[in-house]
Amino acid sequence: MAFGNDSENLIASRDCVNRSKGARDMAEWSGRIGSGICEGTETAVDGRCFMAHKMVQVKAAYSL
Repeated sequence: MAFGNDSENLIASRDCVNRSKGARDMAEWSGRIGSGICEGTETAVDGRCFMAHKMVQVKAAYSL
């Protein structure tokens, strides 16, 4: 419950980006987003860095 409601783990994104991620780890989806209107959209380097930083924080906090 705490993990799902942790504000460090909640990031607003476009719906097609969120669906493209699914339950996969960032390493599996960060290079390209591929569904709906996001087809072929590159994930910006700054965005990958931001998400990587957030993911490390959350994984460390929950020993994942």
